[in-house]
Amino acid sequence: MITADSKITISDSEFLSILTHIQNAKSLDNLFSSIIGTLGIKRISYHHLIDIGEFHLQDRKRYFSYNLPQELINFFENYYNPNNDPGVVKVFSKGHFVWLSDMLTDPVVIQKGAKSNIEDLISKIGDGLLIPLYGPQNRRGYLNLFFGKDKTAFAPLFSWQIQSLAQITHVKYTLMRLNLETKVKLTKRESDVLELITLGKTNPEIGIILQISTNTVSGYVKQIFLKFGTSDRVTTALRARSLSSRF
Repeated sequence: MITADSKITISDSEFLSILTHIQNAKSLDNLFSSIIGTLGIKRISYHHLIDIGEFHLQDRKRYFSYNLPQELINFFENYYNPNNDPGVVKVFSKGHFVWLSDMLTDPVVIQKGAKSNIEDLISKIGDGLLIPLYGPQNRRGYLNLFFGKDKTAFAPLFSWQIQSLAQITHVKYTLMRLNLETKVKLTKRESDVLELITLGKTNPEIGIILQISTNTVSGYVKQIFLKFGTSDRVTTALRARSLSSRF
């Protein structure tokens, strides 16, 4: 990153370099790892929301996190619901990012009595960008990025640069997932289960999220092991995250 008038932004060369990295990424690990370091991101929560027109709200627990404090992880695991998150409501109503600090004056936040919670979050992990994401096959996402700095440290263009890169990354991730379904010949439901395995979910948790029985989940897990030629969850997750992607 470079500074312009003492404000942090992303140079043209850096932006093009990150775009090239996203385009050339051949695995999920490769897709996320360098971007985190290049952009100076301190913490992430990346949520996969329900498909448009579907109503299995337990899908709120499909998310990837990086360097989040344990109390926030516990919140996402046990209590979080995007339908009650004023940040989700705000960014999808606007169609673009908002800064977490800007939510402090939002009428919805004040009405829901959530202002103190946001103030507490900012005091613990700093200001951040909340970003709506749109992908193939109605695959929506919601991204929280924290940089360890107040928004006043960044140039106005920075937020739009980050949203553009986040959107492209989300589309790339979605295409990788769809490609993996085809390559390993996974059914849609097996792909759902595999995604949740890679996100560290247990069979009972997967059952709750997908609203199916634990026994049914176990059946899908066995089929996934068979198709990957593996015998355990860790190896399967690693192989899924490292498989090359060509499309």
